[in-house]
Amino acid sequence: MGPWIQTYTGRQMFPFAPEADQIDIHDIAHALAGLCRFTGHTRQFYSVAQHSVLVARECPPEFRAFGLMHDAAEAYINDIARPIKQRTCLIQDDGSVMRVEGVELRVQEAIAKRFNLPWPMSDECEQAVKEIDTRLLLTEKRDLLTVEPAKWSVTGKPFDWRIEPWSPQRAEVELLRAALALGVVSAVGVPPAAGTGERPILAEAAEITSTDRRQAYGHPTDNFGRIADIWNVVLAGKLVDDAVLDAADVGRCMVGLKLARESFAHRRDNLVDIAGYARTLAIVEGDEE
Repeated sequence: MGPWIQTYTGRQMFPFAPEADQIDIHDIAHALAGLCRFTGHTRQFYSVAQHSVLVARECPPEFRAFGLMHDAAEAYINDIARPIKQRTCLIQDDGSVMRVEGVELRVQEAIAKRFNLPWPMSDECEQAVKEIDTRLLLTEKRDLLTVEPAKWSVTGKPFDWRIEPWSPQRAEVELLRAALALGVVSAVGVPPAAGTGERPILAEAAEITSTDRRQAYGHPTDNFGRIADIWNVVLAGKLVDDAVLDAADVGRCMVGLKLARESFAHRRDNLVDIAGYARTLAIVEGDEE
């Protein structure tokens, strides 16, 4: 069957002869969570797993499973930069040549069979996922990359929400939960919230504020204190009677910002962030640790 790779769960996976029984959702989630988009050229680590979950969230309901799995082949052949992928061929043992894109399609077909997804996907589904993928690409460009050295050939409109990168651990769990919620799999090694396939919002907010945010930005009192110092400079001409903002004021303002976004359009992330900033405010004010 040709050369093979060992997966996270200890399986043999044959990239040139992929079969459905070689595929496991835990391998996909773990590998994609460890792969950084843009071959690592982001200001912060941002995984293919998170990208996949965000694509799924923006797709029409009937195409979300495909949106979640649209880059799943990269768990086995890696995330190859688009200009390289389009011009790279592989020489097989018999001397024949195959384009990298052809290998990727074979793996993607095996993944579709493993999870009972129609293959090939319909033109309507492919177009919908591609449109969301492109919009997210432009959103990632805006939020995660440095200033472009030359104009991109990709055009379109980014989303009006901003990306906050997840840790690899969270990205892995989020992809597994999404796979469960969307019916891609019937069970995963992560317990879901009852009937939803997702953690309760308060539990997710507590985890984020205790791990992801604290690792990325430091203790909330210090982080919000730094923000307050900057806001005091920016708003110096508008604060009356020599008033100054403190860390708690930042927490209240961030809750208000998320409430404003939620009033425009409902997103579950808004509710998680509102709960997270409320808990962070409690930490700043000494009510929680």
